[in-house]
Amino acid sequence: MPRSASDWQVVGVPVALALLLVALLAGRIPPYTLSLSIWAIPVLAMTLFLHRRKRLSPEVRSALWIALVTTFVLGSVLDLLLGNFFFTFPNPAAVLGWRLHGIPIEEFGFYLLGGWCVTLGYVFCDQWWLARYDRSPDSYRRWSRRISAILIPSLRPAGGFALLALVGIGVKHWLNPGGDPVPGYFLFLVGFAYLPSFLLGRVTGPFLNLRALAMTLSVIAGLSLVWEATLALPGGWWGYRETDMLGIFIEPWHRLPLEAVTVWFFSAQAILVYEAIRIYLHRRAQAGTERSPKLP
Repeated sequence: MPRSASDWQVVGVPVALALLLVALLAGRIPPYTLSLSIWAIPVLAMTLFLHRRKRLSPEVRSALWIALVTTFVLGSVLDLLLGNFFFTFPNPAAVLGWRLHGIPIEEFGFYLLGGWCVTLGYVFCDQWWLARYDRSPDSYRRWSRRISAILIPSLRPAGGFALLALVGIGVKHWLNPGGDPVPGYFLFLVGFAYLPSFLLGRVTGPFLNLRALAMTLSVIAGLSLVWEATLALPGGWWGYRETDMLGIFIEPWHRLPLEAVTVWFFSAQAILVYEAIRIYLHRRAQAGTERSPKLP
């Protein structure tokens, strides 16, 4: 059965401490820079928690690190290429002032820590709080023997994502006809989510801990809304180019676009990468065992 609900103090208490830190040090450190502690402190707390309880096996650690590096590099490259088309950074005092291609360095810190928090939050649920619903190592080994490869393209999700893209274009023309003819940020999120589903969905689908995934996304989305709607947008840390959005804005949250609310559900594809790497590591270990010479 699930662990005690008090285990979520591992996330809740660090987040509260981070918010207190932001309040106490306001004016001394640029606020966007300082606010990254809202992600960094829970990451550190969950890592220590899982390490002390010996829940980070070598296979889980390796999968976690590889997934983190992969998603961070991909997200950073895409942000460098497309970030200036979708975002604005109206308050220079909110950041340190170091920029890459016009993008504040804090953005890359967020890609690192935010992606880490999503994947590690899933690992926390999968390996501890909802560990009952995780697949056993034997299941991974058996599955790794059955599949022919890790990357098995599947067109099954294509229809759903194509429909989502078409609906997004229609909504943009209806609600926000100015500017670009397509909702660029929304299409970027849909495309970013589709690629892992296309390449990894068939292999990882049976091993996703859906309860852990749902719990992780619920907590992370809530934390993100507190961070963005109550701190970032009022302070001008960043903003959105409204002509590139769908046109659905949440007025009480400083015209937060719908895309910002759903971004975490699209970014959950990083968890597919994590599970794919776990399967690959079992597959490689199995292949090494089969090649090992047998003793007479």
